[in-house]
Amino acid sequence: MLDPVHPRSLLLLAGALPAALMAHVDFTLPIGQVTASPLPAAPLGTGAWRFEVESGWAKLPKEVSLGPTHGGVVVDKAGNIYVSTDAEKTGLFVFDATGRYLRSIAPDFSGIHGMMIREEGGKEFIYAAHVKGPQIVKLGLDGKAEWTIGVPKESGFYNQPADPKAKATAFRPTAVTVAPDGRIYVADGYGASVVHVYSADRRYLKTIGTRGEGDNQFKTCHGISLDTRFGAPRLLISDRENRRLVSGSGLSPPGSAGRARRRFTETMWRSPSSRGASRSSTRRGRSWRRWATTPIRNSGRNSSWRRSSGATASSSPRTAWRLTARAT
Repeated sequence: MLDPVHPRSLLLLAGALPAALMAHVDFTLPIGQVTASPLPAAPLGTGAWRFEVESGWAKLPKEVSLGPTHGGVVVDKAGNIYVSTDAEKTGLFVFDATGRYLRSIAPDFSGIHGMMIREEGGKEFIYAAHVKGPQIVKLGLDGKAEWTIGVPKESGFYNQPADPKAKATAFRPTAVTVAPDGRIYVADGYGASVVHVYSADRRYLKTIGTRGEGDNQFKTCHGISLDTRFGAPRLLISDRENRRLVSGSGLSPPGSAGRARRRFTETMWRSPSSRGASRSSTRRGRSWRRWATTPIRNSGRNSSWRRSSGATASSSPRTAWRLTARAT
């Protein structure tokens, strides 16, 4: 994903293998390297993607427990690091760049999954998918909620089935991102496996996709981000159970030259192990390799890091680590 990160370090939690990094096919980090406890002292990864492990990076007071960290990490302009947690009465832990614990915030939002940080009018805000809610929440850096978005009943995906004994589909959002014009994109990865779109003032606009394996379909659209590096913004969606990274067009305002194509999504990269991977998807994978590893120009303090930004924690132990870039 493409949210800004600290220029010299990338915060992960032990055991987390970020979906965004998995999509960079030149980056090899065997799962055994990140599930070991403790993590190996040797550098992780290969080639240009090598990281040193700083064990015990997060310095928590004895009375504070990190808890399960099935969520995300974002970094503000000051270099402070926000880590979501499923711990009771805690939404986010805040650390400085050295790992020193600063505070806990957002006690009403334990269970945040994906999140991103965005500057608006000179202030930074965290947009988060609160899967426990279930809701989307916009937080100030002090942890106070600006607003929330609940179940999008207008979409029709969460209606009670005709059979009264059947359960309605649950809304369980896993990720959120915001377009330059303020439109909000919400991935309901653990629920209906669709992407909901809202206006900047939080009005429901439409839903992208259905559950499945074809074009314009997802099976656990787990992560979502916006790529603004190459002109018109492109929505990037990690389609987890289909083992592919999907690109979406049509993010320009209605009536502009960049209107949506008939097919919203296209596969940017597909895991070689996915079922039914074709020669066309393999060729697309080679194209994605070049695209994903293209150096980023004119991106200021994040110029060497935005390629791998937005790594999120998933199903990790209760120990925080920092992975620092190794010069090659």
